[in-house]
Amino acid sequence: MYELLILGSLMQRDMSGYKLRIILQNSMIPRRPISNSVIYPVLKKLAEQQYIELYDEKESEHSGKMARITEAGAAYLKELMLQPVEMTAKRESIYRCKLRALAVVSKPEQIQILQAYQHDVADDLDTYQEVMDHLTYLLTVNENKKDFLKWSIKNLELAIKLTSTTLEWLQAEITEIEESIGE
Repeated sequence: MYELLILGSLMQRDMSGYKLRIILQNSMIPRRPISNSVIYPVLKKLAEQQYIELYDEKESEHSGKMARITEAGAAYLKELMLQPVEMTAKRESIYRCKLRALAVVSKPEQIQILQAYQHDVADDLDTYQEVMDHLTYLLTVNENKKDFLKWSIKNLELAIKLTSTTLEWLQAEITEIEESIGE
């Protein structure tokens, strides 16, 4: 996931490790701090694999090491973009990283990535709805835990609204790309 975001960010412009760390921590779902001990080993590995070049920036007020993506790094990024996303705790963050770098793949590949994300989110929505139905039933038969069940249902209502909004956004993006292909 870190490689995906770093390489995708470097497709836009050369960046320092500090800037990449800020982008990384603001891209994680949920947002969380990322330490230098996380980012710099990934940068070192990417440099050793010749996916990025590290160089000294002396001409700006923020002198220090800068990273630049190589042709091999751009090819590796495209490979990462097309890999399926596994059902893990990092799934949402990985999709968000892919969204940031979507411009590096063809429009049909963009649609493929968005549809995979859409499928996963739709599965989540189905699961949330099933649990909601079950908790709603329990609310009618279980007098002892009504407050607990009500707040569990409210939590699911939030999850359902968030996933529904994500699905609407994904469909709009897919439609926009499909229409642009037809032009």
